[in-house]
Order: sequence, then structure tokens, then C-alpha cells
Amino acid sequence: MATVFMSYSHLDEAMRDRLETHLAMLKREGVIDAWHDRRIVPGHPLDASIMAEVEAADLFLFLLSADFLASNYCYDIEMHRALERHATGEAAILPVVLHSCEWKRTPLGKLLAVPRDGKPVAKYPYQEDAYLEVTEAIRKAVAALGHPRSTRGTGTSLGSVKQSRGGQSGSATLPPHPRSSNLAIRKVLTEADRHAFLEDGFEFIARFFEESLSEVEQRNPGVEGRLRRNGADAFTARAFRGGKQEAQCRVQLGGMVSGNGISFSYDANAQLGSFNEYLSVRADDQGLMFDAMGMSTMSGREPKGLTAQGAAEFLWALFIRPMQGEGRW
Repeated sequence: MATVFMSYSHLDEAMRDRLETHLAMLKREGVIDAWHDRRIVPGHPLDASIMAEVEAADLFLFLLSADFLASNYCYDIEMHRALERHATGEAAILPVVLHSCEWKRTPLGKLLAVPRDGKPVAKYPYQEDAYLEVTEAIRKAVAALGHPRSTRGTGTSLGSVKQSRGGQSGSATLPPHPRSSNLAIRKVLTEADRHAFLEDGFEFIARFFEESLSEVEQRNPGVEGRLRRNGADAFTARAFRGGKQEAQCRVQLGGMVSGNGISFSYDANAQLGSFNEYLSVRADDQGLMFDAMGMSTMSGREPKGLTAQGAAEFLWALFIRPMQGEGRW
């Protein structure tokens, strides 16, 4: 069994939780034991506990984001020692890109990162695909280790303790602080949480469209983009090439009877209740997400489990597709 050390910023804890959920089969099969600082027993010394795990790890996962790079502990202490052990062949390193950041300018930039091509997990419209890529890469990395040096849970190198059973004494080895890594519990989400997620998601999508239209203009001479706010709950986007409109849409909070979603229409003049795609808010055990109805796709697949970033990418793809010569879905 290989020990996997997860180094991350606490601001990215929700994404670390989701990645750990995807590692369930690797744990069930006895391939890995994942460790991170939330497994430290209360009352035990923080730095000493972390560094003991750094020295014992077979594989380091660095969950990269701007917050990770800004963390002195993650960057200067955990990563520094991991690179030393990597250089001597004692351990392997797998960079995992969560968010866009300048990770390629760090020493980790010389290593092959996941997901594929270093595309941030947050930029996947359906993030479960990204987590699956990471999980598969971890499986391959552990297989490449051959026979891991650490033996957490196998009773061979974690310190000897005397045991007595039936009058017989002997020695056995046990992990210093044994406990399960299956510690996620159902989060209690309120109606206020749902509304905040929906409203924040809509604002993110509006800003995403605004920035994307600006970038399209800069990269494509002769193309002009316009975004217009229609109050606090709607906006329209239009794109022109050579003065001719080639793409348009209207994005609005609500659109169905419940109003607890975001509607998208290919018609910038569409009224409330008329839409070509709809994003609803769904909760699972660990958080909130957007689900698309799938009305705009031809594949029959309904994009589900979208973050605000994923939802914005999905709607932007619907909007810009006519300008890419592919027509609507």
C-alpha cells in the first residue's frame, strides 16, 4: 500500500474533499492510503505530525492554485522537502492543477501535471471527468513505484509496540494514530445557501461573458462583442463580425415556475419563460451544483454537477458555437 500525501491550501478544501471521494476504489483495493492535515489528531503537534507524514509518503499530490502558491507552508516547507525526496528517488510527485495559476514557473513546472495538458480542474464543464483523470493518473503513478518504501497499515515499519494476549507477549507494529480517511459527512444546506449559490453563479456567468467577449474582440480583428445588463437578473450578449450579428443570447435568473435556476435563450429579445436551455440548482452530500436540462445538446447527455465556472463555460459554448461554423446544437 502506498502512502499518498495531499498538499493543498485550505481555501481549496472542497475540491480536495471531492478528489478524495474519487479515490474510494484505490482505498478499497488497498492500493493507497491518502493523508492530509485534517487527519491530525487534536492535541498532537501540527508541524511534527505533518513532517512525519512528509518523510513517510510514497507519492505527493500538490493541489495547485494561486492560494497554494501563496502558502508559505505548502510551497516552502512541504514542496521543498518533497522535491528533495523526489530527486533521490525516495518518492514521486504528481502535480494536480485545480485553478489557473503560475505553477509552470515553479519547480513543479518541469513535471507532467494532471489533468491532461495541465488544464485546471475548475475549467472542466463537468468536473467529475477531471477528477477521474486525476484518479487514473494516481493509479498509474503508484503502479510505477513498484514496491513502495512506506508500509502504512502493513505492520512493518511504523514503530513497534508490545502486546499481550492470553499470557503471551510479542511485538507488533501499528500506525501511530490509526483512523479512517472516510470522514466526509452530509452537509446541511439551507434555502439561503441555495439562493446565494444561484445568485453568485449568475453574477459569475455575467462577468465570464463580459471578459470572454472582450478577449474575442482582441484575438479576432473585425469582431465586436457587446454585453448589456437588463436589471440585476438578466443580461444579453451579442457578437458581430464585419458589422453583421452572428451570435446572440439572453441569460436570466429564473425562467420556470420555481424560478430557482438560470435560463438561456439564443434570442437576445426572448421574454421570461422562453428559453433553449435551463440550469437548475442541485444539492448532494457535499455541496451545491448546477444541472443542465440538456435541451441544447444533440448527444442526449445532460451536463450535470457543474460549478459556476463549468456552467459559464457550457453557456458560452452555446453562445459562441455559431461563430465557430458549427451551428447550434
